[in-house]
Parts: sequence; C-alpha cells; structure tokens
Amino acid sequence: MKKSLFILAFLGLSLCHIACSEDDSVSGPTASGISNIVQDGSWKVTLYTEDGVDQTSNFNGYSFTFGATMVVTAANSTNSYTGTWLVTDNGADDDSASSDVDFSLLFTDPVLLTELNEDWDVISSSSTKIQLRHISGGDGSIDNLTFEKVTL
Repeated sequence: MKKSLFILAFLGLSLCHIACSEDDSVSGPTASGISNIVQDGSWKVTLYTEDGVDQTSNFNGYSFTFGATMVVTAANSTNSYTGTWLVTDNGADDDSASSDVDFSLLFTDPVLLTELNEDWDVISSSSTKIQLRHISGGDGSIDNLTFEKVTL
C-alpha cells in the first residue's frame, strides 16, 4: 500500500513539474525575439507620455524602420532621420513588473526624436505591438512609449 501511495505521489509531482515547466517556457520577451519582431516592417508611435503628459500626437506621420545593422530610420512625408537602436537582456530589474529586456534608442536630431533617447524597459511585446517604459533615476518620473506595426 505504501508503495502504491509513493508511486501515485511521484506521478503527481512529475505531472506538476511538466505543467510548471511548460509555463516557464512562456516567459517574458527576449532580446533576440524583440529584435526579430521590430525588423519586420514599419512601426509607428501609438503612445508617448512624458511625466504623465500625453505627447503622442508629436509623432503623427512618422514611421520607424529598424534595420539589421542597428540603424533606425524615422521618416515622415518631408524628412528622414537616422539613429541607432539596440535590444539587450540585462538580468533582473528592480521593478518585478517589468522584464529584464531593455530597448535603447539614440537619435542626434531633431529635438523631437531625441525625446526617445532612453534605455526603455520592455513591458510587453507581440508581433504587432511593443510597450516600453522608462523610470527616471533622478525624480522617479515615468515615461511610456508604444510602437505598433504599420499595416497596409
């Protein structure tokens, strides 16, 4: 009888371990996964807040293309600007609600695009949407940035 209980307990724990392992495989975004996603197509800013102020409309008309050589191009109907981008795995964040993946942007001009120059925490990602957040080390203010894939 004890042997039967032991076998049942062992099987139960094994099934639990298998189920838990499957959940682990559906972990948060990875740097390589996000890099592959953003290199597919053009993207637009659908949310940009700085210190709680919605400034999304400043980016109306811009499309962003993320190249394989870490060059990002932001273009509207009259101008095109280039910058750099990089996605990195950085280990655990202090904020457990965010991932350990950073999305960095760097533009040298115009001033509007330099507003995006940050090491953004990736909050969520899918094949059509990337949500980012930056918490200032100085005053703790929060900025949010969301890119969505441009559909034709």
